[in-house]
Amino acid sequence: MPGIKENVAQDQRVIAKAGGAREYIVAVGLPKGLIYQKDNEETTGVIRIGGHLVDSLTPMTYAVWTQCLTPMVANAYAVQWLSSVLGRYPQACRSALDELFAAGYLVRLQLGSRLSREISDLRPIPSGYGAGNSFVTPDKYYVSMESNTPVALDVIGQALWSLMDGNLTLQEIAEEATKWLEIVPELVEAGLIYTVVELMSGRCLYLDRAVSS
Repeated sequence: MPGIKENVAQDQRVIAKAGGAREYIVAVGLPKGLIYQKDNEETTGVIRIGGHLVDSLTPMTYAVWTQCLTPMVANAYAVQWLSSVLGRYPQACRSALDELFAAGYLVRLQLGSRLSREISDLRPIPSGYGAGNSFVTPDKYYVSMESNTPVALDVIGQALWSLMDGNLTLQEIAEEATKWLEIVPELVEAGLIYTVVELMSGRCLYLDRAVSS
């Protein structure tokens, strides 16, 4: 594909200028809601991860997890932001984050980086939307969604999106795209992380594990 290598290099420069070291906290798994269990008179949060249901999250922990279905910036104000949004004490939000990270239900995505062992086995699952371009802007692909600001993907992002079918892991997508686009793995992996963050921000994508942790 002519010009792909130059376009990717340019895209990565833009990412770096925009804060290439920015790190995000994202949820892993599919949301299944809050369930009242009559036998013990408790309400628990339920997620599906790696093909298995987890129904042991407290409502507070589940609320924190759902906030990360769209990437949350991992900075010094993350806990305070959660506390403000959820109306809970900061310590409760910190405890929920620690619990979710320990269980593998949250991971960190860093722009400009390569795939780490922690995230390489994650499977991106499209949430039912599609992408298309037009003769007016043939190099821009817009992911359909209910919002008035659809996610805009460039040629590289569209190529990566087309490989996201719920079966391939991030590592497998990167390997396939590297062969397809004939560019170096470092740029493909950095572009993949950037694309995942963009798609999750637009609620167009979930992340799941290939196997249950």
